[in-house]
Amino acid sequence: MTEPPAYRIEYEITARNAVDAVRLYRSWFYRLGLGLGIAALAVGIVATLPPFDLTIFGALFMIIGISALVGAFWLGPERWVTARNARGVIGKSVEYLFSADGIRFVTPLTNGFMPWTAVTGIRWNDRTVIGLSDRMLVWYAPTSALGTPEKQAETIAFMQRNIVDANLAIGRIPAGAKVKEIGKDNK
Repeated sequence: MTEPPAYRIEYEITARNAVDAVRLYRSWFYRLGLGLGIAALAVGIVATLPPFDLTIFGALFMIIGISALVGAFWLGPERWVTARNARGVIGKSVEYLFSADGIRFVTPLTNGFMPWTAVTGIRWNDRTVIGLSDRMLVWYAPTSALGTPEKQAETIAFMQRNIVDANLAIGRIPAGAKVKEIGKDNK
């Protein structure tokens, strides 16, 4: 009898990969900020046009809009704050072992085991993969830690399969229900 597959992921915590994980986790929030920034910029521009001539009001809205757009795209300040606040764990290593029964983890602050029933979904993009329990971020890893693109796809498919199987087994997903395939960026 062959051993079921297990996938080991190890990486070093950096401010960049922590920010990437939070941005993926809260991607709706950043899209909302982007939309509001564009709207504020448009209101500011329209307010300064001749029929309205609300220069100060328009300038204020343009500043708010530009600030929101810069915040949506420029990661420097967010990485700096993260590096400052997480200085005790930045540079330390994290290790996950994804196996058929769950996820074993060793982090700078704790170690333990999380069964697949505790994980309800995953999201990923070209930089990060995150695990969710309902709407809570429970683990993350840079996709580069998963290896080649083929190995990344294999590891993510393994995670998806185990999440669905575990949640079917406990009745969180009704038997016979059509399960939506979790997609890249989970849009």
